[in-house]
Amino acid sequence: MKVKIFRDFNSEDIQKDINDFIKDKKIIDIKYAVTTDAYNGQCYCEVLVVYEEPTKLKQETFYMSDDAEVNDFISKHDVVNVEHFGNGDEINTIITYREQ
Repeated sequence: MKVKIFRDFNSEDIQKDINDFIKDKKIIDIKYAVTTDAYNGQCYCEVLVVYEEPTKLKQETFYMSDDAEVNDFISKHDVVNVEHFGNGDEINTIITYREQ
């Protein structure tokens, strides 16, 4: 999880900056505040964007491999799902994981 702070006196400029920034991010939360500058009395907007970088999912297929090979792969990756397919004699394992 990451945080980006935007600050600007012009609300239209900050809207454009935020929209450009978030178009390829997974947004978790946005907080907004209007603050008055103590020196000149001018109001400005502050926006905190909490986000995550997008992740890509990949798959790896193991054809009739032993458990050690599959378990080793799982221990080294951010696994989302594990599926087993087969007829009893031949079991294939498909692992879906997040690309690092």
